[in-house]
Amino acid sequence: MRKLTAFFCIVMMLTAGVSMATQTRQLTLGENNYALMDEENVFMWPQLLAKYQELGTIDISGGAIDRAGVHQQMGNFTLGSYWSTMKWMDPYMPYPAGGLDEKIQLMYARELGGMPFGFTFALFGNGHEMTGTDKTAHSGLGLNLGFGLTLMENLETSLSFSSFSWEAKDASGATVNESEGGTTITIQARYWMMHDDKWTFVPHFSFQTASGGHKPGGTSIKDDWTTLDIGFGDNYWPTKDVMFVDDIGIRMMSGKTDVAGGTEETDMWLLPYFKGGMEAPLSDKFTFRFGGVREWTVNTVKEADGDEETVSGATTRFYIGAAYNRGPFSADFHVDPGFFTRGPYLVTGASGPLAFQVSLKYMWGM
Repeated sequence: MRKLTAFFCIVMMLTAGVSMATQTRQLTLGENNYALMDEENVFMWPQLLAKYQELGTIDISGGAIDRAGVHQQMGNFTLGSYWSTMKWMDPYMPYPAGGLDEKIQLMYARELGGMPFGFTFALFGNGHEMTGTDKTAHSGLGLNLGFGLTLMENLETSLSFSSFSWEAKDASGATVNESEGGTTITIQARYWMMHDDKWTFVPHFSFQTASGGHKPGGTSIKDDWTTLDIGFGDNYWPTKDVMFVDDIGIRMMSGKTDVAGGTEETDMWLLPYFKGGMEAPLSDKFTFRFGGVREWTVNTVKEADGDEETVSGATTRFYIGAAYNRGPFSADFHVDPGFFTRGPYLVTGASGPLAFQVSLKYMWGM
């Protein structure tokens, strides 16, 4: 039961974390990364960089910059570069520091024969030396390569490959845990079906396979995972300024862990998940957003000794967002709901953030 409870917590973090990694507009519209057209999509489909040219972005959370990037058109192609301090965590491969710091990501996109295509390269790594009173040390290095291609004008596809390794040492300098290599391959696709001037449908598909291992205390542990996600989203525009975005789908994760003494198998289903969001103007400069996610989960773990346990449950998340737009500048906010009850600090004396996350954008190509 202890293993199953731990796994359930990890899965809940994973299913939220994959979407939480998207930035403010996608997040506050219900974590809608597949069914929403947004410049944040370039991280999933790099060919879309050609659509979002000549802009700069800064993402801030917890009072610190998470990521800053620039898109710049150069003749008939577009280049993108991002610097980030966000954690890159492959959910299948344990890492002693909780993840690798993303250092830099480079992108390239252009059209060839009417088909947009793009490439992306990301480098991750961090290290902690034995200094001061903290005598432990760890280091790691990872990379991600991605390719995207749009077919038949509306079919967006991508393929990515990730690999990394790491090592952890104790205060004496002895290795206590190390990677035995890890790789992840991801295939994604979505298709934009324009029904009329109000409705657009977005069926989507994602497949991921991962394998790797690590050696805590010299004991080899091997992991293999497969994830499949199939969904159907839509965009509905009742007026030209108001949009609703929805997505419903299923996600299956199946994996096995080989350890001394046998194999532990795990199956996790989201049956189904639902994401919804709405944005509407409050004035010519301000926009209001609201979103939510509902997930029904069934997890089954079969341990090496043959014991099998199943846990099921449901989780719900809600988001409130706002945006300020003035010419080429815009700011998106993931608003803290507590702000509406405690009020401004200067009036009530109650402290707390106005927003959990902020994304700033400037488009000099307008």
